[in-house]
Amino acid sequence: MIILKILLWIVVIVLILVLLVLLTVLAALSMKFQIHFDYDEDGVKLKLKYGVIPIKLLPKKVDPEKAEKSKAKREAMKQKFGPTANKLKDKVLQKVSEVKEKRDIQKTLENAEFYKEEEARIAREEVRIETELKEAEAQLEMATKAEEEGVPFPDVVDESKVSKLDGIKEAIERIDFESAIKGIQDFLSGFSFESIIALLSFIGKQTGHTFGKVLRRIIIKQFCIDLTVSGSDAAKTAMKVGTISAIGFPALGKMVQSLTVKEYDLEVNPDFLANKDSGEIHVKIAVRPIRLLTPFIGYFVKIGGKSVSFVNSYKKTKKEKAKLKAEQVK
Repeated sequence: MIILKILLWIVVIVLILVLLVLLTVLAALSMKFQIHFDYDEDGVKLKLKYGVIPIKLLPKKVDPEKAEKSKAKREAMKQKFGPTANKLKDKVLQKVSEVKEKRDIQKTLENAEFYKEEEARIAREEVRIETELKEAEAQLEMATKAEEEGVPFPDVVDESKVSKLDGIKEAIERIDFESAIKGIQDFLSGFSFESIIALLSFIGKQTGHTFGKVLRRIIIKQFCIDLTVSGSDAAKTAMKVGTISAIGFPALGKMVQSLTVKEYDLEVNPDFLANKDSGEIHVKIAVRPIRLLTPFIGYFVKIGGKSVSFVNSYKKTKKEKAKLKAEQVK
């Protein structure tokens, strides 16, 4: 009787421990997981947040040991060359002060003439930009007609970057998370203006059913893109703006229709004076991990049912073979 009571208590304790583990796992999976991704002229910033715990991934933290060595080296250089540098600095400042006094007098005389010339230059620049805008509008109209006749707009999509995104998607579908993470790291390491266009192109090519049940459970709190487009001349800049807009706005519309997006915006602006393209992207994603698992419960049950059926069938076949073999021996 005592043994039965001990066994009963063991069973009860095990059940309580199992229940506690299940509750802990459920609580962990129910906590909100957020991804904050930003790209601007300062580079890529990537931060994760699990509940109230922030995890900064990019830019990577500086190694304290290396930073300390660098600081010590700078201090040594300062001790060695500091006195000489200070003397030189004093001489330079004195000389600069003398030159500044002379130039202040000269600058006062030149300012009036300078402002007149600057006003004239700005006026000429305004006329030039206005003329180029008119030419750009005409060129864009011609380009639109050309596209309708079968002549495409300029190619602005870097297909190698799009293929990286395709590879990430395929790895996720295969449940090969190691390859997916490597692909994401590779894509982010070379993130640029072209990467933003590739991302928009990738989104635009997806169907509304891609990852349907899973992605609908992810909340995109923010998806904002600001692009500044330049070209060798105003006409090419305008055509480039038209091409990027033709890719970006339908992609954004498809994403907003298919997924849960709280805040979204896409700006594509021409800059006729810039010598390179630039862009910013700000993305915030929130999800509760448990909501990602629920669509697969039916699938797991189905697989489990098939597994049980297969095992039973296998056991039955094995028994029949054993029986047949026994009969043959007799």
